[in-house]
Amino acid sequence: MRRRKEEERLEMVRQEEEKQKRLAELERQRVEDEKKRAYEEELSRKAKEEEERKRQEEEERRRQEEEERKQREEEEERKREEEEERRRKEEDEERKRQEEEERRRQQEEEERKRKEEEEAERKRKEEEEAERKRKEEEEAERKRKEEEEAERKRK
Repeated sequence: MRRRKEEERLEMVRQEEEKQKRLAELERQRVEDEKKRAYEEELSRKAKEEEERKRQEEEERRRQEEEERKQREEEEERKREEEEERRRKEEDEERKRQEEEERRRQQEEEERKRKEEEEAERKRKEEEEAERKRKEEEEAERKRKEEEEAERKRK
């Protein structure tokens, strides 16, 4: 009986130890699971942070690219406008030069025509004067001959 009681007591002790082992194992597993969960949460948090950092970097890269694109477009537009203005000025200068050249050419042409007309008028007057003198001389010659003829007839 004593032996049986001792065996029961030993069995109870053994069961208690077994129970304590199971509880310790459960606690160890719980702690292990908690560590694992905390580790996974930390990994997840870090992954999210990394993803957010990459998203922000990508957003910043896109923003910078957009800003650079706008600056390039503005610079290209400014250059186009400057080139257009330069071209317009050159065209205006060329047009003015051509107009001035045409005006000068017309003035030279008008001056040449005026001189030709003056020369033609001078020649016409000289010819008229020469014709008048020739007629006067012819008339004087005719009168002289008539007088000579009359003088001869009188003699």
